[in-house]
Amino acid sequence: MTTSRAVATVAVALATVAAAAAAATTASRLLRMRRRVAALRRLNPTLSVHLSLISPLSPWVVVIPALRHWLATFSPGWELRDPVTPFRAADAAAAAVAQNSAGTGTEQLEVPRKSFAVVSPDSSWVYLADPEVVHELLVTRQREYPRPSEYYGRVVGAHNIMSADGDDWRRHRRVAAPQFSDRNVALVLAETERLAAEMFASWDVAAQSTEFKVPITAEMNRFALKVFASAGLGFDIKWQDSVSPGHTYSIEDSMLGSLRYTIVRNHVPEWIVPLLGKHVVEARRHSVEYDLYVTDAIKAARADSSTTDSVDNLLEALVRAADADTGVLSEEELRNDIFLFFIAGYFTTAGTLANAIILLADDPASQDVLHAEAAAAVGGSDWQPSAGDKLFATPKDLAACPFALAVMNEAMRLHPVVTNVAAWTGVNPALLRIGNLTLPERTHIHVPFCSLNRDPDSWGVDAASFRPERWFSTATSHRADGTAPTSPAPKGAFLPFSEGPRSCLGRRFAQTEFVALLSLLALRYRWSLPTGTDRKGLLKARTSVILALYDQHSIVLTR
Repeated sequence: MTTSRAVATVAVALATVAAAAAAATTASRLLRMRRRVAALRRLNPTLSVHLSLISPLSPWVVVIPALRHWLATFSPGWELRDPVTPFRAADAAAAAVAQNSAGTGTEQLEVPRKSFAVVSPDSSWVYLADPEVVHELLVTRQREYPRPSEYYGRVVGAHNIMSADGDDWRRHRRVAAPQFSDRNVALVLAETERLAAEMFASWDVAAQSTEFKVPITAEMNRFALKVFASAGLGFDIKWQDSVSPGHTYSIEDSMLGSLRYTIVRNHVPEWIVPLLGKHVVEARRHSVEYDLYVTDAIKAARADSSTTDSVDNLLEALVRAADADTGVLSEEELRNDIFLFFIAGYFTTAGTLANAIILLADDPASQDVLHAEAAAAVGGSDWQPSAGDKLFATPKDLAACPFALAVMNEAMRLHPVVTNVAAWTGVNPALLRIGNLTLPERTHIHVPFCSLNRDPDSWGVDAASFRPERWFSTATSHRADGTAPTSPAPKGAFLPFSEGPRSCLGRRFAQTEFVALLSLLALRYRWSLPTGTDRKGLLKARTSVILALYDQHSIVLTR
């Protein structure tokens, strides 16, 4: 009995100590949050400040989705659910504060436009949706507001061109930028047309009639993956998956598994992975296999460089450039950049293709324009992919399809796959001004694309409508005016590939793949949504920090 009482006493004492430590930690966190709020409000009296017990950077917000709703007011994905209202409410609140102070004899307060803050114990986030200020942030004053490496490192990993900054970023860009050349864009075009022909043939073989259903979201994911595996990594890719000799999984499965595992690995410690279930453990095996594939590809690229001057894929171009500039990138950094280009190219292109095709399924007039445009480009409607005919001889021929590019822009405007871009003030004791805001050090700045893209102030009263013709200044309904698409909104209001020095290097790759495939699809098929489709629930998305993951959908194709 004495021993039991002693054990119980020790247990109570330990629990008391733990509770006291937890209380002290909580009090410390709340005090830090109060100080952050006070600092922002002292500098910006009219700025709306919201409180969140968990930082948007917290790995647990991603790993445990329920925490987004319980503890974080503006958690990942809020901009997909209601992108405009928070900024309108913030503007109204700021104007009210300024008006109330106007009659007190104090100095007139500045009112920031389209901005508010979210403060947690660990970080302060200022959200911006004023196009003019966003352009200033990303272009004219980009050096003052670097990328937050911790934020991007959680998404795409460390030591790559996206998470690097300053001189490190310039090292990566020196190697990578020249490789997104006309020659490599032509490789993307060639592989897009080849794989499109194989994909269409597989659909037609599987079809039981001239009208058949296709799981378009899954197929576009598969298509974009294969284009990158071929034009990006140099593998001999067919539409039907196959496992290369010496490997356990196909390159496609290995790439997808590696992607899933990387997202988990960037947010949780390695020792937790076995506890997350068999799917995560399997993804880790795929990740190991992907590393083996890339090792093989790098060896092949170096072997080719000693025997030929021709370059057959993006990886080979990057390897040659890195080897020629000895020491500029480590082997790890080279591999990380290759993986980053895979993430960026695969996700954005696959998601935008699927979203655009689904939006067009309810817009037969726009399909008519796409068909006429593609037929004019090829010289008629009798293009036969099975015969090996090429719709576009070179990437420059894509200029003959401006409406297809306008469809891409409109799909990316309404349903961006990359949901935001971030910057921060850095560890800088000097206060920084952006627009009408004064920001202290260690303040994160977040630009939500949906809020920019759907703002009626920039896009008009039909900002929420799918209308590709808005990209042509003299277009009539469902008609292009023959010119290249241009944004009708203010500078800084449409940033699908970001803007400024840090803009996306793969922009032309994505546009080439999109325009080519959509034109080929419109030339060969008509499509619609399956009977009974809930149109209100179309293209609902969830977010994983900066990527919107859209629901799976099918379409009905007619040959």
